[in-house]
Amino acid sequence: AESKDREVDIDTARWRDFSEGDPVVVAINHTLGFQAVVFAYLLPSVVLLASVLTLLSVTGREVLSVLLSLALLAVYFLVLYGFRHRLQRKFTFQVSHRE
Repeated sequence: AESKDREVDIDTARWRDFSEGDPVVVAINHTLGFQAVVFAYLLPSVVLLASVLTLLSVTGREVLSVLLSLALLAVYFLVLYGFRHRLQRKFTFQVSHRE
C-alpha cells in the first residue's frame, strides 16, 4: 500500500475521536476502490479510444476526430460531476488512528 502525507476532509460519525493533525489511516473497501478506478480511469479511456476510432472511420479527419473525442470526454466528466453527491454517498471511507 502506498503511504503519503495528504490533507483530506472526511465525514465521520466518530469525529470526536480525532483531532486536526492526528496521523490516521484512511481506507476504502476493495470493491469500491475498484469501482472508483473504473469511473476515473477505465471508462474515460474507453470513451476516448472508442470515440476516436469511430469518428475517424466516419469523418476520415484525424484532428476533427480527436477534438470531438475530447469534447465527449469532457461531457463524460461533466456527467460524473453531476452525480458527485450520489457518488459521495456510495464511496465511503474508514478512518482509524495510525499506530
